[in-house]
Amino acid sequence: MPPAQPPLSLHLKSSTATFFIILPASANFATLQSELLALLTSNAAHLPPSLSTPPTSHTAIKIGLPKDPTDPRKSGFTPLDRASYRNGNGTLSATGIKDNTVIAFKIVEGDGDGWDGEFDVTYPSEDYDESQGK
Repeated sequence: MPPAQPPLSLHLKSSTATFFIILPASANFATLQSELLALLTSNAAHLPPSLSTPPTSHTAIKIGLPKDPTDPRKSGFTPLDRASYRNGNGTLSATGIKDNTVIAFKIVEGDGDGWDGEFDVTYPSEDYDESQGK
């Protein structure tokens, strides 16, 4: 029997919000979306305006993986489509997600037909300390 895979620590980002979730490597994307939905619902009062209305279903949460996992800040994110969810039985580790991966998410209305596939992820400014001295 192969050894059990350790759990994955994931950073889920949208706008200025970041959620830290630990899930088993064998978890699927529906589990990730459900866990995120629970976090959004329970923290709605403390979220930025772009996330102040939590979705009613986990299927309204779209997931994006970094185009370049070594530097998601510069590369941006690629949305996962239904085919990507099914690759490798749809598990997090089978799609190449590793420990401490930054994952973008977006809440879309309805079936998401009007969504352009872009994720709004804001990172803290590297010049924050300098800007505070002015």
